[in-house]
Amino acid sequence: MFARNLLCTSISPLIFFRPSTANVFRVVLLVAIGVVGGRASALAAMEDPLAKRLSPQIARELVPLLDGLQILEGEMAVAIAERDGNNVAYIFSTHEAVSPAGYSGQSFDVMVALRVDGTILGHLILEHREPLIGTHQVTIGDVDQFLGQLHGLNVAVERRAPFRHMDGVSGATISANAMWDAVMGSAVVVGYMMGIISDEVGGLSIERFSFSARTWDELISDSSIKIHRLTNGLVREAFIEAGVYPELDGEDEEDFLTLYIALATPPSVGRNLFGPKVFRKISQGAMPGEHHLLIASTGGYSWVPRNPYLVDIFDRVKLVQGNLILALETKNFYPARRYAAQGSPKLSQGGRFLIPAEAGFDPTQEWALQFTLIAGKGEGDPAKQVGMSLPYRIPPHHVVGSEEALENAGLKEISYIGIGKWRRSMLSDWQIAWASKQWEILGLLSLLALVTLVLCFHQYLTRHRQLYRFLRCTILLVTLIWLGWIVGAQLTILSVINYFRLFFSGTSWASVLFDPLLIILSGYVAITLVVWGRGVFCGWLCPFGALQELLAQLGRLLSIPRMMVPKPLQKRGHLVKYFAAGGIIILTIFSAEWAALSAEVEPFKTAISLHFGRSWPYVLYALALLSTGLFIERFFCRYLCPLGALLAVGGRFHFFNTLLRRFECGNPCHLCERSCPIGAIEADGEINMHECHQCLDCQIEYHDPARCPAFSFASKPPDN
Repeated sequence: MFARNLLCTSISPLIFFRPSTANVFRVVLLVAIGVVGGRASALAAMEDPLAKRLSPQIARELVPLLDGLQILEGEMAVAIAERDGNNVAYIFSTHEAVSPAGYSGQSFDVMVALRVDGTILGHLILEHREPLIGTHQVTIGDVDQFLGQLHGLNVAVERRAPFRHMDGVSGATISANAMWDAVMGSAVVVGYMMGIISDEVGGLSIERFSFSARTWDELISDSSIKIHRLTNGLVREAFIEAGVYPELDGEDEEDFLTLYIALATPPSVGRNLFGPKVFRKISQGAMPGEHHLLIASTGGYSWVPRNPYLVDIFDRVKLVQGNLILALETKNFYPARRYAAQGSPKLSQGGRFLIPAEAGFDPTQEWALQFTLIAGKGEGDPAKQVGMSLPYRIPPHHVVGSEEALENAGLKEISYIGIGKWRRSMLSDWQIAWASKQWEILGLLSLLALVTLVLCFHQYLTRHRQLYRFLRCTILLVTLIWLGWIVGAQLTILSVINYFRLFFSGTSWASVLFDPLLIILSGYVAITLVVWGRGVFCGWLCPFGALQELLAQLGRLLSIPRMMVPKPLQKRGHLVKYFAAGGIIILTIFSAEWAALSAEVEPFKTAISLHFGRSWPYVLYALALLSTGLFIERFFCRYLCPLGALLAVGGRFHFFNTLLRRFECGNPCHLCERSCPIGAIEADGEINMHECHQCLDCQIEYHDPARCPAFSFASKPPDN
């Protein structure tokens, strides 16, 4: 904008000068100063990021009533204009999209708005260095009115712009046309980039908007240009097989003809071959499905007609793809012997061929040039000619599409994953996450199966005190070290709340499906909650709970005294975790941040997920709970755990209670009550299943004839 104003300021006073030699000199000098000054100031601004140049005022001028703007950074930045939470348009710069050049030979910056359906909404000229725009003869308003003819054009439907009315800009035709082509061309580029325009075939399309500079040799080395070297010996052999004996000069290893073939549609090929100016014109006017080929050669054999424009087709070369045989028309041929790519050789024949959209050509599949060689002077005589097929296929890095489509087309090696050798490209992201964790899933299923077997057959296992103790200790170690510290499957209250939120809101579960271990564990907990109650998770599958119990066992080995909490105090203490759970649920309704902060009452993140690798307040809190647990076993589980509270509520109406009791339990015997490590057995012998962790210590006592007094009362049978 500064360049435009400076240019106008420099030029506008000149109209009052008389055409003397001195005044002409002053005119030239002022114009030069204006252009150079405009160049220096505009260049710095034009090279600034789009986010800096696209102010809210400019965005609203292009897209009225927008309420949000999101910048997509990349090789070419595009701003997404939002209204009422929906994407309504794309805003972009011609300078970044097509690197245009006007009459001055320099770039200019026009902001363009393209509706999401491909309709050009508007434009705004920000900067330019065109000496003839901004004068009294051709004003900015004239150019705006001229470019306004493009407003309403849908580039997804009509790729060629309507007739251009040049009346207002006839004094700056070249500059105005350059801006017209830049607006149209950049809209096409962004249309391809954002998926508005597509020439996709079978899920694949040619990469059309990214560019990387390549030399001639680099284009050859990455197979963008395919070389077919025909030696004298190869040609002689082909003719002899056809029963023709040609007269060729030279040794067999000498070159007869070297052909260079390339699909020039991708910018990284075509722009390097033909130069930015030519490629820009090619791209701006291209229809969906149109493609460009490079066919050129060195050598003495002539395959290009002497005067291509006096014949309709090339008779010595044609394109073959499957059942498609496509003659190359001379009207679509643009001859060239030199090319823009650095290091390109001087070629004797060839140029660029346009393949029209209606030809049915698929650029992502292999194709070949059917090259006809004619022996001697018998042109047109089938007995004197032989055909050679010269294959070509675009390299995979110039093709875009899904992995599955690339694999189906043979452009990418098929990748398998998982024990079942599933094809990776046919899986969704969350399915890939599951397949990549196959061994962890198998390990978790094995652990869950083992816990299930223990709970189903505990009546037999608990008859053998030492065996059961060893088995339980082993499972707790696996739960802590492998399930918690290694694979990080620690269920938390926020996990449960999130599941409820997704269930009742009908929101997609995609985000949580990326953690297969937690999903499987949660499903198992939900099922066992209904079957046996809360104790299955709390007593067997909670890593932090396992850590507390293992430390308590270590404390007993070290003869650390254990405190017995009085029943009245314990009952009041149990209520604390319910208040904690309720508070977190209420905070979740108002603020996810507050809920996450309040959920720190669970030390799971500190002690399990982060392996105590946090700041000292969190570590100190976790260590305090674990230290207290040495004296009051599972202190946190009993009194503070909000997750345990939710599970206790959810497991209140479980189906089965397999913990055996006798008539004598509680009167007169209190052995199980005293042996319960968390005080879940009442004075009358009843087990409080809301607090029971299914540790089965009471069942060990139940089956031990050396310790259970009930075995001495032979008159009373067991009461199950």
